[in-house]
Amino acid sequence: MEADLGGTELLQPLQWLASYPSDRGRARQIFLLTDGEISNVAQVLDLCRSMTSSTRIFSFGLGLSPSRSLVKGLARSTNGRFVFIPPNTSVDVQVGEQLRKALQLCITNVHIKWNLGVDVQSAPKRSPPVYVNDRLIVYGLVDDDKTIPFDHNPLVELETEHDHHRLAIAKVDRVPSVSDDRTIFTFKINLICLKLNLF
Repeated sequence: MEADLGGTELLQPLQWLASYPSDRGRARQIFLLTDGEISNVAQVLDLCRSMTSSTRIFSFGLGLSPSRSLVKGLARSTNGRFVFIPPNTSVDVQVGEQLRKALQLCITNVHIKWNLGVDVQSAPKRSPPVYVNDRLIVYGLVDDDKTIPFDHNPLVELETEHDHHRLAIAKVDRVPSVSDDRTIFTFKINLICLKLNLF
């Protein structure tokens, strides 16, 4: 028996999986463990996005230095989940939680309907899958030169993207006035990090 202790290679096995789609009506669940990095993260994630309708990846980042962008990107691009497991940590709880999520139905392609009377950009633009007892946080961005006409109490709706089936509603009681530039700066940094899969 020989071991190849070279770099991590993900693209080729994922391409093989993509060439063999899962049975109609069934989703393929992949548990992927990695403790390193790859040089072609963007290419791998593009491939994963093309398999979203049939495949979910539940990724585990092991050890001290797994690629955070890879581990998070694999899960987010396929509506799966990710977890980081530090050294000398029992993996039983994390594996059990991931397995429970893999066996659980989730709502994907969630769309936010703001109903605020102005154009609102959602962040993140593509919402993550929603599981039972999960919390979903979505920010609404409005241009600086626009004010929200707040003569009533608008309802923000959570709905499916394609058939617009309403899933939930939230009442907006007020929009806080933010005059502190540091707050806006921190908010923008958080959005950039979210887009780059940094947290």
